[in-house]
Amino acid sequence: MGIFAYELPIHAALGTGLLAVMLLVRALRQAPWQELNSAGAFSAWCFLIIVLPIVWRFDVPASSGIALHLLGMPLFVLMFGCELAITGLGLSVLAFTWLHDGPWMNLGANLLLMAVIPAWCAEFMMRAIARYLPRHLAVYLLGNGLFGTMAVLGFTGFASVTANLF
Repeated sequence: MGIFAYELPIHAALGTGLLAVMLLVRALRQAPWQELNSAGAFSAWCFLIIVLPIVWRFDVPASSGIALHLLGMPLFVLMFGCELAITGLGLSVLAFTWLHDGPWMNLGANLLLMAVIPAWCAEFMMRAIARYLPRHLAVYLLGNGLFGTMAVLGFTGFASVTANLF
């Protein structure tokens, strides 16, 4: 995948892999699966899982071999919530790694940086906006849709670049 241009050392790969598996299992257990029973919800969830690996192919190259694939992550959280988003994004990262011959050694770090951290950041932004700003369509569109998404992508990009330095 494009977060790391090289394979991680074995201790970093095992550590991030173990943490990613634990967080994915937690998300699987806590996910509100009954919400996918509503009309069209399961189809939209599956559509995002299938489309994201294709959209991520349009990466944003940065210095030293880093390529950021951040499209679609905040949308997933806005549509389905944190746990379902982590599960769906995790499946998308797995599909991208498999389809595009990504380094499997980096899968744990990529799951953390492409599924878990963006979902948590987007959930934090949604809750903060809902708590501190008035309920209004413009606040939702500008707060969650624009500024919240920019904050999520900025923080995730910063975390990715920082992880690449170590």
